[in-house]
Amino acid sequence: MLDQIKKTIAPPYNASDLYSIFFALFIMVAIPITVMEVNNSRDNRSSASVFEDLSNNTNSEIKVKIILPKTLENVSGAVDVSVTATYEAGTISQLIINSDTKVLATINNPSTSSKFTTSFSWDTTKERNGTTNLFATAINSTGQKNDSNTVKLIVANIDTTKPSVSFNRPNEGSYLSGDNYFVKINADDNLGLGFVELSLDNKIVKTFSKALYEFRVDLTALPPGNHLLSARAVDLSNNETVSRVTVYRGLKSINN
Repeated sequence: MLDQIKKTIAPPYNASDLYSIFFALFIMVAIPITVMEVNNSRDNRSSASVFEDLSNNTNSEIKVKIILPKTLENVSGAVDVSVTATYEAGTISQLIINSDTKVLATINNPSTSSKFTTSFSWDTTKERNGTTNLFATAINSTGQKNDSNTVKLIVANIDTTKPSVSFNRPNEGSYLSGDNYFVKINADDNLGLGFVELSLDNKIVKTFSKALYEFRVDLTALPPGNHLLSARAVDLSNNETVSRVTVYRGLKSINN
């Protein structure tokens, strides 16, 4: 075919020759482009299909339900959570029980059954008091999943654990000089802090609603001598702890 094209495009030309040249060039260009477009179209369809398979793994035929506790129930201490799941077309391999913010338990099905009922003890003392939502996710043997109903609960534990609070800086007996001093406080609580207060000589100079608990204290009006810095931490149940350090305002440089 190449020899024929060479003969066709070699001068001299007439009307018939020009038609042959055009037709030959059309065949050489149009056919490869068409084949390429068809292949690209097939590849795109294939990629889209794979993407859909990977992203859409929810299977509504998987049925999962939280049996206990019941919606709007007040819970405290250790609470039994029971969940059941069924998948008639295959095996339930795993149940995951979740709260609003975290995974509470992941339980594997020890058998190859299409129905799996399980329970675990949930320590609600590690949760903040107030409303929280539970839901369960069931996963079958091929990785498909479905979520359960949402159970709204009211966590109502009696919190008697006091928060912790201490000064990172300054240390007890530190000398403070200059116009200001950068105070750092460490504070924490098992169920969450409400606020932290910083006081100088029993006068509040800063109230923190969240970490970090750091503040630059103005020393310009502070006379020489001993002074008291206090940090008061109050948790969500109004338990409180106070930490104090005595510092000296003088001409000596800071020793920490």
